[in-house]
Amino acid sequence: AYWTWATAEGGNTRAVQRGLDDATRSTALFLTNKENMVASTGHYEGTALNSDRQLWSVAGTIAGTFRVLFGLQLEDDRMSFQPMVPPSYGHSRTPADTQRAVRDGGGVRTLRGVRYRGATLTIAVHGFGDSVAAARLDGAPITHAEVPETLTGEHTVELTMNGRWPATSVHEVPSRFAPATPRTELRNGALVWNAVRGAELYVVFENGVRQGGTTLTRTTVSAADGLHEYEVLAVNATGDESFLSDPVRVVPNGAETMAKPEGSELAREYAGFTGAGYLPLSLQRNLTVRIPVRVDREGTYAIDVRYANGNGPVNTEDKVAVRTLIVDGDTAGVIVMPQRGASRWTDWGWSNVLRVRLGAGTHTLIIAYAPLDANMNRRENSALLDLVRVMRLPTPSRRSN
Repeated sequence: AYWTWATAEGGNTRAVQRGLDDATRSTALFLTNKENMVASTGHYEGTALNSDRQLWSVAGTIAGTFRVLFGLQLEDDRMSFQPMVPPSYGHSRTPADTQRAVRDGGGVRTLRGVRYRGATLTIAVHGFGDSVAAARLDGAPITHAEVPETLTGEHTVELTMNGRWPATSVHEVPSRFAPATPRTELRNGALVWNAVRGAELYVVFENGVRQGGTTLTRTTVSAADGLHEYEVLAVNATGDESFLSDPVRVVPNGAETMAKPEGSELAREYAGFTGAGYLPLSLQRNLTVRIPVRVDREGTYAIDVRYANGNGPVNTEDKVAVRTLIVDGDTAGVIVMPQRGASRWTDWGWSNVLRVRLGAGTHTLIIAYAPLDANMNRRENSALLDLVRVMRLPTPSRRSN
C-alpha cells in the first residue's frame, strides 16, 4: 500500500497499476483481506499465521482507493485531488472514450460521504489518466482540483482525467531466499552443525561477536573463564545469510549455579521438572517468590529461569508470563516467559537473560508480579517455575594502548 502510494506521487504509471492489481487480486482471490500472503506464490496458504479481515490489510486496500484512485491529499489549508487511474480501472481506454463516458454518465468512480472539516463531499472521477484534466465544484469549473478548509455543507467534486497513461518501467529482480538455519550441538569438545543446502561458507559467532568463516561443519571450542555461547550462520553464493542458529553454551566447572524455589507450594503434576517439583505462578498464587543463591566470585552474572507455559501456541495469542526480577532489593529487569505450545506443560525452556553484578556470597532473588508485568491478555499471566540459573560471564579483557 505504501509502495503504491509512493509510486503514484512519483508518477510511475506501471508501478501504480502493479500495486493496485496486487491488492485487488488478493482481495478478490481470498474473498477477504488476509493478514499475509506467500511472496513466491501470491497465495495465503503456507504462512505461519494468517487472519481474515486483518485491519492493516483492509486499511491498505482502502488507502489505494482513497489516496490513488481518488487522489485525496490532506494539506494544511485545503484538500487537493491528485488521482491516478489506470485504463483498466477507468472503464475507458482512450481520451475519446473518456469524453463519451462523461457525456453519457458512464466510466465514473464515485466516493460519497467524505467528511472534510465542516463539509461533506461526493467525489466523482471520470475516465482514466495520470492527472486531472478538468475539475468542477457543484457543476462550476474550478482552476485547481482542490477545496478549501473553509468549505461547509454538502458539495460535489467532479474530476475528469486526462486520458493519458504513458509507458514507464518497474525494475524487477528474482525472488531470493536465505539459506536454512544451521542446527548446532556440542560434541566431544567441538561445535558441530549440519551441512546446509546452497551454503558456501559458515560464520561462527562467539558471545555475539562475529568470528572467522569456514567451509567445514565443525570447529573446536573449549571452556574458558565464564559462560561462552556459540552460534553459526550459513552464507550462500550470493552473500545471503541465514538466521543465527540456537546458541550452544560452554560453561566451565563452578561458573554455573542452579537454585530451586522452596516451600510447600511445589507441585509435581507435569513431568520434566528438576528436583522436588516446580512452583505455579499465576495472578492469584505465588505473586512473590524468594530464592536465595550463593556465588563464589565477584563478577557479572547472567540470570534466567527454566519454566513451562502451555497457555497457547508459540506463533500467536498474548498469554506470555511476565515477572520482575529483584536482586538484593534492586530491580534487575523483567523476566519474559512466552507460551511454548497449547497445553504443552511438559515442554520446559529458558526465559530471556538478565545481566547483574554480584559480589561473592549469598544473595536474595525475588521473582514478583508488578503492575508493569501486565501483558496484553490481562487475564492469563501464568507459568510453571522450575529453577533459576545463575551463570558467571567472562571477565572482559583489558587492552593496552
